Amino acid sequence: MKVSDFFAPAIWTQSLGITYDPDRWYKARLGFATKETFVLIDRLRPVYGNALDETVRVQAGLDFLAEVQKELFPNVLLSSRLSLFQAFNQLNEAAPDAVFENILQLKVNDWLNTNIEFVALYDKDTIDEIQLKEVLSIGIAIAFL
Repeated sequence: MKVSDFFAPAIWTQSLGITYDPDRWYKARLGFATKETFVLIDRLRPVYGNALDETVRVQAGLDFLAEVQKELFPNVLLSSRLSLFQAFNQLNEAAPDAVFENILQLKVNDWLNTNIEFVALYDKDTIDEIQLKEVLSIGIAIAFL
């Protein structure tokens, strides 16, 4: 059974607030935000928290974003991003929606790269549990010139 498709879901967040950017490798943002959840397929709308007749659900709330991009060692780069959204109508009901993305990029040599990716996702409107994704990828680059 199909559980997603084009624009089922599509989630957009807009935020207006302040940014803290103390160094080139770290920044954070806090602001007031709106979050739109689009679900074009009727039967999938309840899966993503929309009512059956609701193509777009709009929520207002607070948004927080923290990003780190730092070279830990030569040829080892960590990219990490934490995004939190707390809807005003769910302040006492649920924890904020959260996406925690981490990518560790390892450049082995001129032609071999490895990425290790870990993503944790939580959205009470979708599921009561934390969803996890882990990826190990190996890339080979060949130059023909």
